[in-house]
Amino acid sequence: MIKIGILTFHRSINYGSFLQSYSLAATLKKHTDFEIEIIDYNMTTVELVNIIPRPFTQAVNEMVRYFRFRRAVYTELPVSKDKLISNKISKANQFIKNKYDAVIVGSDEVWKINRLRGFPNIYWLREELNCIKLSYAASANRTHFDKLDCVQKQYIKDSLKNFSYIGVRDQNTLNNLKKIDKKLVIKRNCDPAFLFDLEMTKNIRAALEIKLKKKYKLELNKPIMGIMCSNDTICRRIYDEYKNRFQIVSLYANVKYAHTYLYDLSPLEWAHVFSFIKLSITNFFHCSVFSIINNTPFISIDAEDSSVLYESKIKDLMRRAGLIEKYFNFKDKSFTWERVFYQIENCIKAPVDNRMELFAASEKKYFYQFVSELNGLFDNKLTVDI
Repeated sequence: MIKIGILTFHRSINYGSFLQSYSLAATLKKHTDFEIEIIDYNMTTVELVNIIPRPFTQAVNEMVRYFRFRRAVYTELPVSKDKLISNKISKANQFIKNKYDAVIVGSDEVWKINRLRGFPNIYWLREELNCIKLSYAASANRTHFDKLDCVQKQYIKDSLKNFSYIGVRDQNTLNNLKKIDKKLVIKRNCDPAFLFDLEMTKNIRAALEIKLKKKYKLELNKPIMGIMCSNDTICRRIYDEYKNRFQIVSLYANVKYAHTYLYDLSPLEWAHVFSFIKLSITNFFHCSVFSIINNTPFISIDAEDSSVLYESKIKDLMRRAGLIEKYFNFKDKSFTWERVFYQIENCIKAPVDNRMELFAASEKKYFYQFVSELNGLFDNKLTVDI
């Protein structure tokens, strides 16, 4: 049997990273005859960042969440039998070499260049691994390509020329890779989170309902607003405006401006919690995605400085979904809270938006196109159930 390894950020203490890993592996397994395995690898620096709680005063809650994620890695994901935690590319190459017929890098920001993972790293698959190399929905979001030197750009060019298939998640990544090598054939993929099967995991929702009522004392017959935002100013303004109309819950961090922090949700519980929420406010990509697939009204507010320099992954998503009126850029000079509150009120008054369901369905076609190309790479040994 053909064996495929997925190299991604499955060990990150991040709901989106976990769920895209889960969804890609599960959907490939469902629609192919391949043996699918997530390569249980992480860099030492990233593993340490995951362990150290931020802020330290929230150590108990953060460690509870950490162990929820670690348990989920080994109970919910098809991870490899062996594990490697190392910053050394040579060790990572040896760990992967000769084990797979193909390695898929992605999804997520596997090609983002920053200090945490450094450059070069294993996610570019530069060395000979004796396998077919592919990327699926890879992103280099927030990478300053204009600051890369000639040696770095050549490394990227030399790496990608050995890929049999290059799939990216956003237009910005596609454009910048094309600038490095205009000969590259690059396809756009949907984020694997759009492949998440809510129906197959509906038993999670029933247990979550009890948890929200009993542990978090939420009144599910009253409106709940979910907030997942890293910017205190945004959190404060939303809280001050809506604290008397909504039960405001934080979906990721123990922000000061929320009534309740849902600190111990498993990744699969988090995927379903949006069905209990009347409205979500976020500056996170995957919070926007899971709002869409749960048909939950939402507002996305970009809050990073880089978002004014080029189109962010969130704006790319909202533009393609035809939901650009729900997108705001906190760093843009034209930003006003009046416009944000006006759009929030529109979401409250008219919560049903058929565009979300239609977009979620349309995104899946990119996955089936990817499977079709895999079929060609492996001489029609792959079967697809579309």
